[in-house]
Amino acid sequence: MHCKKCGKSISGEEKFCRHCGAPVETNESKENSTDVYGKTNDIIRCGECGYEGTPESARNPLFTALAWLCILFAPLITIIYFVGTDKYKCPKCQSTFLGIKNKDGKFSVGQKSAKNKPVIILVGVLVTIAIIGILSSIVLASLNTAREKAKSAQIAEKGWVTYHSVADKFSVLLPDYPKLDSKTGIDSGMEGITTSWHSFQTEVGGNTYFIYKYMYSEELNITGNEDKLLESYLNTMINSVAGNQLISSNYTYHSTNRALDFQIKNKDEYIKGRIIVVGQEQYLLMEDYPISNYSDADYNKFINSFIPD
Repeated sequence: MHCKKCGKSISGEEKFCRHCGAPVETNESKENSTDVYGKTNDIIRCGECGYEGTPESARNPLFTALAWLCILFAPLITIIYFVGTDKYKCPKCQSTFLGIKNKDGKFSVGQKSAKNKPVIILVGVLVTIAIIGILSSIVLASLNTAREKAKSAQIAEKGWVTYHSVADKFSVLLPDYPKLDSKTGIDSGMEGITTSWHSFQTEVGGNTYFIYKYMYSEELNITGNEDKLLESYLNTMINSVAGNQLISSNYTYHSTNRALDFQIKNKDEYIKGRIIVVGQEQYLLMEDYPISNYSDADYNKFINSFIPD
């Protein structure tokens, strides 16, 4: 037999190893040996060097901890790690074992020689790369969430901004400075007349605020026809996107200018806004939001702050 500590050959009748002085375990004691915590120790029977006794763990504690962590969000990684890596290794020749017992109750099945270590290392590297990739994705997602929260907190701290457009003759309160866009030469449906628009857009915390200014290439006879113009524009906007459903609409005034309030639903998104006729020009103000994000105070702050010059 061999000493479980140094692995050298000793007589079965010796009580202490003559090479290192460690206590010698008999076959009976090996079958029922216990550690300081009272747990039964596993026994391996190495086919490479003949060692029979308590094995060493073949798994890196750090990788094992990471593999168990993956069970919460990627259980397949945990399974790959424990199936693809060996459980024990021989303390003498470093051969590894899968952790399957033979008919005698000793671990000897699926033994791999230490010469196969490059294969074991490759499996460990692949599992480690997968674990690092998943953990990196979690960290990146957490950082993006933190950035969004920090941005929202910064805006909340400094308050909304008053945006002035000299060219388009209006001012309005917004949660952040908007991005600008424009388009010209749009068919108005009226012979020889085209429309153009300028847009102002800002997004904060999943809610998007829009301001559009619409202009005609020729002067129209709008006086007395404001309600028809507002209704026509609302219908055009509803029909422009598949799935839009009108929830409510009602005529009102914005200061002294005729206006039309509306609310539209499209799946889980809502659009609430106001169309305002100011002379020959129209302004569209609206907020696009998921229902869980809606704030009546923020919407009214946005709508009621709009001042056409």
